[in-house]
Amino acid sequence: MSRSPTAEQASILQAALGDASVAPAAWRDWLAGGGDIEALDDASNRLLGLVYRNLRTATGANGLDPRLAGIYRHNWSANQLRLHEALPLLRRLAGEGEPAMLFKGAALLHLLPGGHGIRPMGDVDVLVRPHQVDTAVDALNDAGFLGPGDARLALLRRHGHAAHFTLRGLTTVDLHWHSLHGPVDDSALFADASTMELAGTPVLLPRPEDTVVHVCAHAMSVQPMDRHRVRWLADLALLVGAHAELDWGVVIARAREGQVAPAVADALRTARNAVELPVPEWVLSELTDTPLRERLLHRVVVRDGPGVLPAYTHMWAMSWRRARSRGERPTLRGFLDCVAVRWKVPGPAHLPRHLADRARSAILPP
Repeated sequence: MSRSPTAEQASILQAALGDASVAPAAWRDWLAGGGDIEALDDASNRLLGLVYRNLRTATGANGLDPRLAGIYRHNWSANQLRLHEALPLLRRLAGEGEPAMLFKGAALLHLLPGGHGIRPMGDVDVLVRPHQVDTAVDALNDAGFLGPGDARLALLRRHGHAAHFTLRGLTTVDLHWHSLHGPVDDSALFADASTMELAGTPVLLPRPEDTVVHVCAHAMSVQPMDRHRVRWLADLALLVGAHAELDWGVVIARAREGQVAPAVADALRTARNAVELPVPEWVLSELTDTPLRERLLHRVVVRDGPGVLPAYTHMWAMSWRRARSRGERPTLRGFLDCVAVRWKVPGPAHLPRHLADRARSAILPP
């Protein structure tokens, strides 16, 4: 499955990331070739706030499509609102002496220069320590968020890495208790985090090296419907560009610890080709020097693209890793639990009906 940008997306990326000698010309050429903001795919549309900031820096605001400024301002205000609505959770955990960590997009807003306007944030990702989950769930419930039922949450806590909580159908908080899909020890991630204040509330930010790993692993995850997303390429380019002191040795170590080194290598190689990410060759060599099992799993799950085999292979691998992390033997029940998590049903008993509904919808016309 290709994670490389399409030709149109490559032009938008040049306008978003290029310097003053490249970006304005790339944008003019795209418009002259029939480019239409209103007709952009969703993945490219998510780059327009960055396009505005970059073109404004290169040429000034005069002559820019006012819709670009509107997108930038909308990103900024929507992101502020979502972070504000997550504050009850962040305050509860900080008040107990162990601040939560802003994660994924929420972390990138603060790690990237101008981040609040240059990228939209669909939800607020928050990472907590496993022993904080009960407190976090109580805080979200008290703030009016709706989450999974008790049975579903119990299943997620045993076989998943996160749960979704929604406020008024608008703001979603993704509560994570593992930083990656598989069971990982995040103690080093928390120990190396920096502390900042959000509306007077202490929160943690992962170090840039950890965020590189998370961006890469997420980009290579099994998301067939998002195979042409490109926001991650811009995130990587800005993240590496803004942190010249980036320690590639830490990136390699974290990727190996999380058993995602092949995925990180694949993502970095793609980014080097697509946006000229300055990744040393020795980093890619170290990341690909991993156990055969990890390389084969990455080959099946990512490179072979969407389909039954990659999806169920990934679920089997996750069930195997979770069982082994608890000192248990992998079982069929554990695998079925992971399938239930993946297909968002309360438990294995609901799988037959769910699979029948999927088969029926695939066969019968809508």
